[in-house]
Amino acid sequence: MNQRRRKQDGLTVVEFSLVASVFLLILFAVIEVGIFVFQLQSLNDISRRAARIAAVCVVNDPDIKTLALSENTPIGFTGENIEIVYLKDDGSVVGDPIAQHSAIHYIRSKIINYNYGFSGILNFLGNNGLVPVPDFQTILPAESLGVLKVNDPNAKTDC
Repeated sequence: MNQRRRKQDGLTVVEFSLVASVFLLILFAVIEVGIFVFQLQSLNDISRRAARIAAVCVVNDPDIKTLALSENTPIGFTGENIEIVYLKDDGSVVGDPIAQHSAIHYIRSKIINYNYGFSGILNFLGNNGLVPVPDFQTILPAESLGVLKVNDPNAKTDC
């Protein structure tokens, strides 16, 4: 019996190391997926915020995209990944938003051309860890569009 027990010395350590390594691998993968889902929600929030700011700021104000970004902005995401489009009441795009100011009824904000990069153990997904994210979009009704007084079109707010 002593001979048999001696052959199994250290077996528990080997079993523990195998089980622990698989458990930790799964745990870190779940954490990374959680971070990915959080970043997707941040992108959705950026789209919502950009549409809201565009609804109350002067048409084509360059600060709209910058103001929409937050501290939770994913790495590599810039204002160039936000598209702001002004829509008519039938949903078609307004050709010249500044000249056709009265035709604007809706604002569409859309996240475009952004790939999320996995950096941990899931970097084998997609193209070397880069996974394209969906084009999150938000459509809101136009509000003041930066005009403070209807009778005075020169009285505008600065975002």
